[in-house]
Amino acid sequence: MKELINEAWDRLAQQNSPRKGYVKTLVDASLQIPAFLAMVFPKRERALLIAISQNVRSLPEPFTGKGMKLQLLSSQEDQIQGYVMLALSDSSFSQVFDVFLEDCLNAISTGTSKSACLKIFTERLDIWKRMLETYSETGLSLSAQQGLFGEMIILMRLLKKFPDKSLELVTAWQGPDKFHQDFQSKDWGIEVKTTTGSDAVIIANENQLSAAGLNHLFLWHLVVERNKGQGATLNDLVAELKSITLNIPEATHLLNIRLAASGYYGHQSLLYEETGYFIRQESTYTVEDGFPALTSQNVPSGISEVRYTVNLSFCSHLIVDVETVYSSLNF
Repeated sequence: MKELINEAWDRLAQQNSPRKGYVKTLVDASLQIPAFLAMVFPKRERALLIAISQNVRSLPEPFTGKGMKLQLLSSQEDQIQGYVMLALSDSSFSQVFDVFLEDCLNAISTGTSKSACLKIFTERLDIWKRMLETYSETGLSLSAQQGLFGEMIILMRLLKKFPDKSLELVTAWQGPDKFHQDFQSKDWGIEVKTTTGSDAVIIANENQLSAAGLNHLFLWHLVVERNKGQGATLNDLVAELKSITLNIPEATHLLNIRLAASGYYGHQSLLYEETGYFIRQESTYTVEDGFPALTSQNVPSGISEVRYTVNLSFCSHLIVDVETVYSSLNF
């Protein structure tokens, strides 16, 4: 899909530019609903157009949000009532918009009818709107950067250990989507905790260390040192992850989605150039009977919004080696 998108932009660049209105080109004739990329004038805004047929009942609501705006356009064309137009309204979001387009059009390609495609588009749009609501011009907080560093380190380790499982592993990286554990697939889960020198880790809720439905649950603890101008940066890890998944387009695409959901956007990479990390210590624990965890199975009824701290110095008897973790992962 990425190649089709790039080819469509190239075709638009070769067309004559009107003073106002838009020029459009079909992205992929195989889609069940006509989808076009467009250039809107006079501001030369990039846009996605989804054709609306006469019998469509449910349409997404127009909105103006961070970097994007959606409006409904009428049309005089046969069999087309109008268009849903999603336009890039802030050029600094162009990389984000490109990732959205690829994600959205890939999702639409699974639709088996016009109404199904429009429903899929609306659902993907809602997901991206929620993601962009957390967007900050100042980038990720230091604690969020540290957490993302830890998750990407573990993802990189897993990708190098299982080089033929790129798509499965990027899919298993669920931290950006706020799943119970940072990595979850089939019957296993891994929760990653990244601290700066303390054995105390914060558990955000009663589900984070719950092994319900899992055969194996591990807590992977990284102790890092943050330095200015030294160590591995977020940008370094992103570049390495993309190089690892380079030959699996689906994995690279999903990686971009996960990064955006984490709050990492390519056009903000300068914000992360100076902050580097060194890993000073790491340990892996099996979360089983005897691990000090509050879960939905043992928290008394009536108690909610559970948040607590575990001191891992009391869990040394549950430390396992990394190879034990790897051998427990089922794909």
